[in-house]
Amino acid sequence: MAKVLRSHRYSGLRGLIFKLTPPVLKLSRLLLAAAALLVFFSWQRQVSVLLYLAVWAFFGTLGWSYYTRKLLIQHQITAAGHGLEGTVAKKLSGLPGEWLVVNDLALKTRGPVIQIDHLVLTPAAAWVLETKAQKGEIIRSGKTGAWLVRKHGEVKEMTNPLAQNRTQVQAVTELLAREKFNLPCYGLVVLDNDSFASSRVIPPKEINRVLAEKTQRLPTRLNTKQLHKLTRLVLDRQSQRRPQWRRRQWPGLVFVASVLLPFVLWLLFWLVQ
Repeated sequence: MAKVLRSHRYSGLRGLIFKLTPPVLKLSRLLLAAAALLVFFSWQRQVSVLLYLAVWAFFGTLGWSYYTRKLLIQHQITAAGHGLEGTVAKKLSGLPGEWLVVNDLALKTRGPVIQIDHLVLTPAAAWVLETKAQKGEIIRSGKTGAWLVRKHGEVKEMTNPLAQNRTQVQAVTELLAREKFNLPCYGLVVLDNDSFASSRVIPPKEINRVLAEKTQRLPTRLNTKQLHKLTRLVLDRQSQRRPQWRRRQWPGLVFVASVLLPFVLWLLFWLVQ
C-alpha cells in the first residue's frame, strides 16, 4: 500500500457535511411558508414593528430560495468532480508501498497557486494527475485544440484538462529543477467518460495499472531517503491561500442576514408585546 500523505479534500467529517448540504438547503426553502404566515399574523395584530419584520423575513426568505438554486447547481457540479477525486485517491492508495501520494495539493509557485488533484512520487518519476468528471459526448476540435462537450443536444466548450495538466507538470518540473532533484515529471488525465481516450487520457479503473507499467520502464533515480526529502519539500510548498475558484461565498452569512435575523427579531418583539 502506498503511503498517503495528504487526504482527499472531502473525506471524513467534511465529506459528511458536503453530502448533507443539498437536503439542508432544500429544507430551508420551507421557511418561505413560515414567513408568509408571519406577515398574515402581523397584519391581523396590527403591530407595525412585527409587520415590518415579517415583510423582511418574507422577502429575505424569497431571495434565499433563489440563492439556494444557484448553490444547489454549483454543488451538483462540484460533487461530480470531488466524487471522482475521491475514487481516484482510494485507488492510488493501493500503489506499491514505497510510493508516496499527495492529494489535493495547492502548490505555491513564483506565479499563481497551482491546484493539483493528485501527485504520485516514485523513485523513478513524479506523476501529476488531473481528474475530470464530465457527462456527455466529448469532442476535440482539430483546429483550435479546444474541448467541446455535446449534452442534451447542445455543444459547449469545456476546460481542456490536458492544458491544465501541462501547466501542473511544468510547475512541478520547475520545482524539481530548482531544488536539484534529478527526477522527471509526467502528467496524465483521469477522465470518467468513455467517449474520449488517448495515451495521456485514461479511465479511473486503469490508473494503477498504467502508472505501474509506465514507471517500470524508467530507471530508478532517487533512493528512499531522497524521496522522503522531496515529499517534505512538496508539502512545505502547500499554499494556505485558496485558489480563486475555491474562494468562499459565505452562504451561512447570507442565510443569517436574510432569513434567521428577521425571524429572531420578530419572535423577540412578539414576546415583549
